[in-house]
Amino acid sequence: MDYTILDRDFIERTLSLIDQYRELTKSLKPEEIYDHTLLLNCLLGLIILPHEIHFSYLPKDKDFAKWGLTTSKICDSSASDIRELVRKLRNSAAHFSFEVHGDENNKIKQIIFKNTDNTELIKFDEKEIYPFLKNLSVALLKNIDKYKYTINASRTIASR
Repeated sequence: MDYTILDRDFIERTLSLIDQYRELTKSLKPEEIYDHTLLLNCLLGLIILPHEIHFSYLPKDKDFAKWGLTTSKICDSSASDIRELVRKLRNSAAHFSFEVHGDENNKIKQIIFKNTDNTELIKFDEKEIYPFLKNLSVALLKNIDKYKYTINASRTIASR
């Protein structure tokens, strides 16, 4: 199926991929499930693709709990709102500047994203990545609808 409205379709399909994968993995052994790999890939896509157009429409919301971040620790005080956190996450992900930490059984428990100067940006609790992605996606989709500014399938920026 082709993209009609590239940015909107990409966001919606990314969320669908996560849900489809979770359904498909129900019959797999725990060691065969790579949900954190999928979530990292989806995070990368969701903070890079819409960044150029929709980033400026993200709110300067300081209530990180609304975005699904309750136990994750934001280490960089300059990431004081969701817009700045997403901007810094984009830079961190684009430069592959993160570490994955597991427990004694090598089960991923935390992902630490770092700034370009190698200082810690955020210590993501593994359980909060999906809720954060979901909340970010909902906000991006609302902004696409509200501002009617999208990227169509031929990569042309247009108003709807």
